[in-house]
Amino acid sequence: MGGLSGTGKSTLAAALAPGFGPAPGAVNLRSDLERKRLFAVAETFRLPAQSYTPQASAQVYATLMRKARAVLSAGQSVIADAVYAAPEERAAIEAAAAELGVGFQGFWLSAAEETLVARVERRRGDGSERRPWRAAASSSQPEARPAH
Repeated sequence: MGGLSGTGKSTLAAALAPGFGPAPGAVNLRSDLERKRLFAVAETFRLPAQSYTPQASAQVYATLMRKARAVLSAGQSVIADAVYAAPEERAAIEAAAAELGVGFQGFWLSAAEETLVARVERRRGDGSERRPWRAAASSSQPEARPAH
């Protein structure tokens, strides 16, 4: 589940997870929470901009991949919730599913920039970052293509 900050990835993932795969539903892996674990801070702690280096992001995506592979290997479904701004990030998560012989359905969420900023500024009390700079930080969107 990809999209810029504020597109509703975590909200949609939480709503969809119970209905995916065998009971109790899909495991919802969130990049925001993995980044908090990487820096050993509480889920609601606001991370500084330095926490979003390419190296830190690579570690977060590697952790998502490792956990997704483990969950899929155990026969459960996964929703991997992250920005996935770079084409190689999107390709890697899709390739992991293919390597394990399981189906993959990618979703890219979008919204107007003013909507993204407003949603991010309203965030309180969860692991999602509340930084408008994250909402507008990237305009890289995947090309539309058929699901498989």
